[in-house]
Amino acid sequence: MSSTYLAFGKFVRERRESLGKTQKGFAKEVGISPAYLSDIENGNRRAPEKYLISFAKALSITDPDNLNEFYDMAGLSQRGQHSDI
Repeated sequence: MSSTYLAFGKFVRERRESLGKTQKGFAKEVGISPAYLSDIENGNRRAPEKYLISFAKALSITDPDNLNEFYDMAGLSQRGQHSDI
C-alpha cells in the first residue's frame, strides 16, 4: 500500500465524514461502488481521474487553492501529477 494512496484516501474519508455523508451515499453521488470507494479510502486503489471532478463537487471543494491542492494530492496518488499541469 502506498502512503500517497493512503493520504488521498484518508483525506477523502475525513472530508466525507465531516460533511456527514455515508460511504454508500457518497459513492452513489460520485458514481462508483461503495466497495471501490472503500478501497480508495483505505489506500488500496487510486481514484480514477475521470471521477475527480465528481469527488471535488461531492466533497464541496470549491476554493481554487483547495481545488488545486486536491488535484495535486490525487495526482501524487497516481504516481505523478494531475493532467492539468
